[in-house]
Amino acid sequence: MHHRTPSLILADPPSPSSSRDGAYRSASSAFDASGLSRAVAKLAAFEAYSELLAPKSKQPSLLSAAVLIARHANPDANEPACSAAIDDIVRAVQAELPPKAYPLRIVNTIVRVMYSGKASGGLGFRGNDTDYSSPSNSDISLVLERRTGIPITLSLVFMEVAARLGVPFVGVPFPGHFMCRPSLPDVEVLVDAFSGTVCTFSEAEAMLSGRLGAPYKLDPQLMDGAPMDPRAFLLRMLNNLRSYYLSNRFVDSALVIIRYTQATEAGMEVRSYNHLRDEALCLYVLERWHEAIAVLRQYLELQPAAPDAAMIYVLIERLTGLLKADQEQNAQASRVEQIVKAEEES
Repeated sequence: MHHRTPSLILADPPSPSSSRDGAYRSASSAFDASGLSRAVAKLAAFEAYSELLAPKSKQPSLLSAAVLIARHANPDANEPACSAAIDDIVRAVQAELPPKAYPLRIVNTIVRVMYSGKASGGLGFRGNDTDYSSPSNSDISLVLERRTGIPITLSLVFMEVAARLGVPFVGVPFPGHFMCRPSLPDVEVLVDAFSGTVCTFSEAEAMLSGRLGAPYKLDPQLMDGAPMDPRAFLLRMLNNLRSYYLSNRFVDSALVIIRYTQATEAGMEVRSYNHLRDEALCLYVLERWHEAIAVLRQYLELQPAAPDAAMIYVLIERLTGLLKADQEQNAQASRVEQIVKAEEES
């Protein structure tokens, strides 16, 4: 059966730098190196994530959710190992603390222990400047193993360590960056887990202004307002992966992450149905046209006045035509096969 070539072509995955990086860059394969069992593990991870993030469930554990996200491409990621690695960091910090330490002392000690080089007795955590966009930076298990990552995953590690030492932290989203802060009164500092620094509100403004190339003023609510919704935290992680997969044309991997995103938003008051449209477009590119039509119709049912509704109707009509042409082509091929078989038997 012949299909016309979609407008978006799947790129060959780049040569992986390691087998586990390859798991990310070949996540578009139905089966990777370990075959069926790994494919089943990935499906089980998504089902577990959907249950964890179900609308009526309690606030999800960020570590649990992050491990399940990692398993979309790395089924070997597991929460007990990640939790044990975090406990190791906690013990290293405790060894440097006096019996009674105030919160800011604990925060500064975590930074020193985590980000000092091994020659100085530290653990050598650092931001990954050399391969920032790699999806392995969003795999919390690899971040803990390699001690490098992007701002949001390093913030998650820092937050988990601090919480186990009695200093609860929350995420603080900024344009193009991510930090975290203690959720305690009178401890008004921010931690940049990518660079391993503790800064004040004004220092964070200066840093962000430099990154953006223009003066930037922070909303004071970031320091004393409601903590960041864990689902919003996870959506930011997922958006990093989605952007990578789409920009590199790994469409079926993008489709998986879009579905993780939908599961995350299911429990939020404000939802974006644009993810349905994006899911349908991925299905279209993958030539899964029956599924694409069904999802597009669902999108229009939920957003009948969507700005792109006219385009969606045209796309549905086009896909319906493609399906009809396929059916006719299959029927013709079947008739030819029957004629050939009859001639062979006569």
